[in-house]
Formats: sequence, structure tokens, C-alpha cells
Amino acid sequence: MCYLKLFMNVILVMMVGCGGGSDDTNSNSTKTDNSTTNEWRLVKNEIDEGKNGSVDRTLTYSYNIYGKLERSDLEYMLEDRQVTAIVYFNHNAEGQWTTMKLDATVLGYDSTINAISNFSYGIDGKLTEEQVDFFNDASVDVRTTYFYNFDGKLESTYSYNELGALEDITTYIYDISGRMIKTEMDTSGNGLIDDKTIYSYDSNGNLIKSEDNNSITYYTWEIGKFSIGKGIPIEWFLG
Repeated sequence: MCYLKLFMNVILVMMVGCGGGSDDTNSNSTKTDNSTTNEWRLVKNEIDEGKNGSVDRTLTYSYNIYGKLERSDLEYMLEDRQVTAIVYFNHNAEGQWTTMKLDATVLGYDSTINAISNFSYGIDGKLTEEQVDFFNDASVDVRTTYFYNFDGKLESTYSYNELGALEDITTYIYDISGRMIKTEMDTSGNGLIDDKTIYSYDSNGNLIKSEDNNSITYYTWEIGKFSIGKGIPIEWFLG
């Protein structure tokens, strides 16, 4: 599950649960290592939740002068409530994400939602584990492990709940040129595919559309430096 879907689920879970309401290489859509480049960078995502031609959620991205991703902003309606959320990306001296923090306010909800992800890396510098704390109370509510193929590309992720039970498996599928063309998700750990996402690209090789069983996401790019974080799989970030 990509970071955007995960944190949108965090907002929903917390509102319901709390009684609030129902060396680097170039980085673009086809590469997994992520450092500064003078090519294309992601500007925003527009999400059509019902596949009815309307934009229900818009996510924008902000970068520093070196092209490093610093934050993303999300606004949308959750039932009849306006959600305003900011995700902050914190990096260490090596350029790796150390934490990803969500600050969200929901109209009619009596407190600010704070959630945080902590990241771990292998000796090769690639992301190996993410631990998500929904309530920022030093607990681990979701733990995700990352696995790579022989080419170093993200092959699968396994997510576990706070009790350690397997909740979902996501498998990443590529074409002959190494572009992610499909992900398949097993949401019950029984070996059956419950959802899949199909990815489409423009002539520059930039991801412009992803479609799963329930929604369509459109991606807008511009010329500029783009760095999300060393060792972070671009497929997971965009997916």
C-alpha cells in the first residue's frame, strides 16, 4: 500500500476509532533510486474515487531549492467533513527518509490527527521496513516489509497489523523496459488477488494514470529537480 492510501486510511481509522465520525541515479517514473535530476518532477495527483469523471481528492507536492521533496498537501471531503492534511518528509544526512509525519485536521473533529512512519534500511541502502504509529503513542499499528528482485526493483510488500497478523500482500509487475505496469493486492493473505492497479505512461516515460478497482489517479509533472529520498522505491511512492 502506497503512502498516500495508507495515510488516507489512517484518517478514516482514527476518526472512527476515536468517535470522530464515520550513490544515486536519476529519478523519474521508471527508476527506483531517487536523487536530484533536472528532468521531471511530480506536481500533483488528482483522484477520481468513483470513476465518474470528477476529482474527489487533490494532492500537491512541495520541494526545496535542491529538488528534495519536503511535504505534500491533501484536501478532500470525508463524508460531509472537510479534511486538510499535510505530510512532512524528514531526511537524514545520507538523504534517506527517517520519518514521515501526517498532520491532519477534520472539520467537526475535536483534535488534530497526528501519525508517524519510521523507516529502516538494509546494508545496500534500500528500504526494508516501515512502521506506522497511527496515534503517535510509540506503538506500531502497521508494519510493512519490502522485498526486491534480482534487478533491485521492488518486487513485493507485506503489511502486518498491530497483532502481527498478515493483512495484505502487494506484488509489483514490470514490462520489459522496467516500468511498473501493474500491482496486485491480496488483502487477506489467502493467495487470492482482491485488487489490482494498472499504470499508464506518456511519451516522456512519466506515469500519468493509475486505475484500480475503485478509483483513477491522474499525475501531473513539470520540468524540475526531483528527489523523494534515497533508497525509497519510486514504485511504492507513486503507486
